[in-house]
Amino acid sequence: MWDTKQGTMHELRPLAGDSTSAATGINNRGQVVGISGDCDIAVGQLSARHSVLWENDIVINIGDLGGDAWHTPMDIDDAGDVVGFSNPRGVVGIDFNPHAFLWTKATGIQDLRTLPGDANSQGLGVNSSHQVVGVSSGAANRAFLWENGVMQDLNGLVGARFPDLLIVAQHINEDGVIVGRAVLHGTNIQVPFVATPVSRQ
Repeated sequence: MWDTKQGTMHELRPLAGDSTSAATGINNRGQVVGISGDCDIAVGQLSARHSVLWENDIVINIGDLGGDAWHTPMDIDDAGDVVGFSNPRGVVGIDFNPHAFLWTKATGIQDLRTLPGDANSQGLGVNSSHQVVGVSSGAANRAFLWENGVMQDLNGLVGARFPDLLIVAQHINEDGVIVGRAVLHGTNIQVPFVATPVSRQ
């Protein structure tokens, strides 16, 4: 991690017993999340043995959902809440069937599960109101918003006036504004989108 005040680089060490680490997210307080394990050229995979938080030069194992691999944090908000994805219990080896998770210091790691009928999901963004966004996948990818214990398909929230398919929700800010990717109606062309809560339009 680069320290702008001191002009120096700080190594984010892996957990004891792991060979390598990789950072995936940082907040405005300098808290960093990432993976610890035997990291290869890709973030995730079987090599992603542990989801970790680096805070005050200490590496903390934040746990997983019980599977063998793909334990990968993707974002951390300024309250220190972490979202990502992790293979749940029963998923063995390198099989990719993760569920989105939310981790807080108060409650630990929570499985956010998937949209109905889907096989896996990934948490990609979080704000300090514990609103989580990401992608839920089955026959197709669908962007989701998770809040108050409920995962919702963003396509159902925007309604028929927006015919394009929202496939990935990448980030959500403190005002609840969401950005991500959509597929133009009737095509395979992907475009960015911005979704603003009605109360803030």
